[in-house]
Amino acid sequence: METGTIVHWNEDRAFGFIRPDDGGRDIFLHVKHAPGGATPVKGERVSYRVDRGDRGIFAADAVRIGDAC
Repeated sequence: METGTIVHWNEDRAFGFIRPDDGGRDIFLHVKHAPGGATPVKGERVSYRVDRGDRGIFAADAVRIGDAC
């Protein structure tokens, strides 16, 4: 599992981006991949697995938020 921090969240569109702890590109996160549909908050720590999304972009999957990571 990778770890990082939520650096952007758009509540209206239900997506945002994770900045990986090890650097590199920010990772797309859709709310459907957050546990129980929880709404991530900017600055929150997460762990996740990287997968190639529907449109070929790298996206977070199997996300755990806060203390669960």
